[in-house]
Amino acid sequence: MTLFGADAARNLSRHFKVPFVYEVRDLWPLTPIELGGYSRWHPFLLYLDYLDRKLAKSADLIITTAPLMKEYYKERFGTPDEKFLWITNGTDLELFKVLPDVGENEEKDTFDIYYAGAHGLANGLDQIFDQLTVIMARHPQVRLTLVGDGPLKQHLIERAGKENLPVRFLDAVPKKELPAILNKADALLVYLEPCSLYRYGISLNKLADYHAMGKPILFVGDCAENPVIQSGAGMVAKTIEEFPSIVEKMIRMNPEEKKLMGEKGRSYAEENYNWEKLAKITSDTLKGLL
Repeated sequence: MTLFGADAARNLSRHFKVPFVYEVRDLWPLTPIELGGYSRWHPFLLYLDYLDRKLAKSADLIITTAPLMKEYYKERFGTPDEKFLWITNGTDLELFKVLPDVGENEEKDTFDIYYAGAHGLANGLDQIFDQLTVIMARHPQVRLTLVGDGPLKQHLIERAGKENLPVRFLDAVPKKELPAILNKADALLVYLEPCSLYRYGISLNKLADYHAMGKPILFVGDCAENPVIQSGAGMVAKTIEEFPSIVEKMIRMNPEEKKLMGEKGRSYAEENYNWEKLAKITSDTLKGLL
């Protein structure tokens, strides 16, 4: 995630007289400032700012993972559009192939929401828990399953037990085992902590996987170029306080509407998150630098 490897690549490219490609996965120093709350005058961040400036200006091509990251460099340095290539995080569509619905011909007495990912401060699971009491009062059939690990997992387990929340915890699993787990979901959950950094868009691995699963998505958060809005694969709440309302709306939808959401998600994944397509775009662009 740091810039030292990129700077080493810049030096090697000059030595061997070959093009230098700078891949940006985080905006430096903006990410630690806006997500971590650090001062922009922190000496280390000033050094990262210097490195980022040098790397961006030296690059023959800048690859970004979020759609509007290029605006950050255009605003700061006036970098031209033709210097950028946006390649989102993708997924293995074969791995996340659409599976037969679990118990599709049976009546379920629960509405199962699944979350797959880290259990850390930036993931906002405490805020999700805050809304579960409201959701349970209206819809006691709702169950939340968290798949993964992280520094807050034990805290979340203790909180769920103390407050009698309908939450089940599963350990992190290899990616190849995840589709069979997520296939049991009625909806898949994404939460973004409020942050102005997301004005440049997002590129979450879990969103690629969720779309490929062909399941409706519950997206909580505010960002530019929201893939769930673009795909029509789910429902979006811009604030955490709106989370119960989109859960209720999805519960009240008929099965055909929810199935259509999943199909839209899978189609969007095939068009936008396919590793083979993304690799070909990258390969063709890199060949064009030679």
